[in-house]
Amino acid sequence: MPLMGCLSKSVNRQFAMKKFIQAAGLLTAAGAASFCHASSLSAGDPSRPWSVSGVVKGFYDDNMFAAPDGPNKVESFGFDVGPSINLNLPMDQTLLTLGYQFNARWFEARDNDQWDLYHAFNGRLSHTFSPRFKLDLDETFTIAQEPEQFGNVGGAAVPFRSSGDNIINRAGADFTAVLTRTLSTVISYHNNLYNYTDDLIPFGPVFPDGTQATVASYGPLLDRIEHEIGGDLRYEFTTSTVGRLGYQYGIYDYDKRDISDNTAHYVFAGADHAFSSQLQGSIRGGVEMRDYDNAATHSTDTSPRGEGSLTYQYRADSSVNMGAFHRRAATDVILTGPAEVVTDARTTAGYVGLRHAITPKLKGNLTAIYQHSTYQYAGEGLTDDEGYFGIGVGMQYAFTRWLSAEANYYFDDRDSTIRNGVFGGFADSYDYSRNRFFLGVRLRY
Repeated sequence: MPLMGCLSKSVNRQFAMKKFIQAAGLLTAAGAASFCHASSLSAGDPSRPWSVSGVVKGFYDDNMFAAPDGPNKVESFGFDVGPSINLNLPMDQTLLTLGYQFNARWFEARDNDQWDLYHAFNGRLSHTFSPRFKLDLDETFTIAQEPEQFGNVGGAAVPFRSSGDNIINRAGADFTAVLTRTLSTVISYHNNLYNYTDDLIPFGPVFPDGTQATVASYGPLLDRIEHEIGGDLRYEFTTSTVGRLGYQYGIYDYDKRDISDNTAHYVFAGADHAFSSQLQGSIRGGVEMRDYDNAATHSTDTSPRGEGSLTYQYRADSSVNMGAFHRRAATDVILTGPAEVVTDARTTAGYVGLRHAITPKLKGNLTAIYQHSTYQYAGEGLTDDEGYFGIGVGMQYAFTRWLSAEANYYFDDRDSTIRNGVFGGFADSYDYSRNRFFLGVRLRY
């Protein structure tokens, strides 16, 4: 019996929908025109258990530090090179997938530290014990600088750029048990680790005397470890509709920013529905309660949380997906006033992604996201907010099955009412816009 055939069709649909929601979360968390690397991990030839890919691109970036308008907004040309490798190893009851991606990006306008280096390792082990029991293990380890590389599964993040070797590690385990013909459950544990460079970072242009401004890193603000333990009951009403009822307990422990330490309870209900073989949808809604033990005034806050998505495969090589979510999220904002300490943000986002085969050789893609965050103050309610908009447009032309050319454009814009932050206490210090253009070739085998 095939590996995935060991579980009921409804459970398989649920796993597929879960992965789609997680992919949407990665897009949203990136905050940015995040598809510079989205196509780098290529499936290659499906008849082989391995594939390799390599890319060479030239680029223009009109704001390489993602800085506000002013002297620190510096443009640059450069080039980007990167190989990747993927392994897909199916066994009798086990499927193991491994991948590694590397990118080196060189900026000609930098006088110091001209290279950004990006490493990403991902692994997945899926084992079916019997037709009723299945275990999935996931691991993602990333060293990154750009916002699109800081993917945060299932949630939002601040759209920042941070120089240095910033480490994000995510690990998870999901155990699925089919209880009856129509009822199943998933018990899960997920662990997320964030560790940013702590040193002062050179920032902006070099002055005539050879000195350069510095900016504090995000380490003291965002270094943390997250534990999330959950249970999810799934009931198959029909072959196309699965209802869900679940609970998640979270522990969020910051390394230096104790004010944001909290525990959370999240209760939700929802459904996954297949409208047709081409159109599927998913929705979740519930209540989240967070308890801040280290706040100046011990506080417990309750807020709504939810997400929804639709995906439509309208042709073999063409699809569109869209969705939205509302939830609490970590933020790099510390204060918005003399006594207004920020614990986290309430974030609402909507996104859309389109992949379209114009001809058998020419394909295009478009992605867009809008994210709005409102800041939560310890014991004081809600005030300042900010909006983020990102869009990415790409075209790929396949000369052969192995060689293709691609062009991409990405635009980011952050508009905030916050006046204090990592750039100092200046008005509009969190606002920035950024345009990036990439042109290159990709080899797959």
